[in-house]
Amino acid sequence: MEKAQGVFLWVALVTGFLNETAYDPHSREEVMDMLSAVPEGLESVYLQSFRKIPATLKASSQLLLRWVLLARRPLNTIELTYALVCNTPHKSQAVCESSEAFVQSDQMENRIRMLSGGLLETSNFQKRADDDENSTYSFERDEGLKVQFIHESVRDFLITGDGQTIFDKEVNGDKFTGYSHEILKQSCINYLAIEELSMDCRRYTVLHDGNFDEITDLFDPDRCLTRRDVARDLELTYPFLEYAVRSTFFHASCAEAA
Repeated sequence: MEKAQGVFLWVALVTGFLNETAYDPHSREEVMDMLSAVPEGLESVYLQSFRKIPATLKASSQLLLRWVLLARRPLNTIELTYALVCNTPHKSQAVCESSEAFVQSDQMENRIRMLSGGLLETSNFQKRADDDENSTYSFERDEGLKVQFIHESVRDFLITGDGQTIFDKEVNGDKFTGYSHEILKQSCINYLAIEELSMDCRRYTVLHDGNFDEITDLFDPDRCLTRRDVARDLELTYPFLEYAVRSTFFHASCAEAA
């Protein structure tokens, strides 16, 4: 308890680390040795958690952390899957989903925990306060599981504390925010450039200029659609579309202002 410095979260984290070894046989002495190796203070435990991530996963870990730190709003696990894989451009969504970097949805939660050293978690979404029911781009979708830090102190640690040391030295400190937003902006652009999306968007024709409540589907001309119908159709097919549409210029502005 002396090492915890009165912080319950330290106790919870260390308990979690010990639970990870629950299926390995350890004597009481070995458990005490493991406890003695745990550093004092919360930030030291955070740093140790990140340093345990294998070197081969460092780049993937850094990209994940940039998204959770600086996304315009929290992403769900499916959105985050596409955000991460679109760090490099893909000709199509089909090519994107068949790439080696793409993680299947049933594996994503474990992937998130592994790449974050256990400092990210998932939780159920609540309706966002910034939802705009009157927006031209009123996407309606299943929110899924939100990805977030286990505690806001992890965010503070990464932005202002020793957590900056886990990122590339060339772009940490003052350069970190602008550089990171540039990466996120490019991922959004890469997703919006996939060929299926441009073809599907051409399916829909506004019957009267400016009237987005009278839209026809060229694949089904008898079907009369509203803007919400179109947004729903597209979002079901393109999970990262809503975020990319609404956030590309946000990240561009943040990158430029940093």
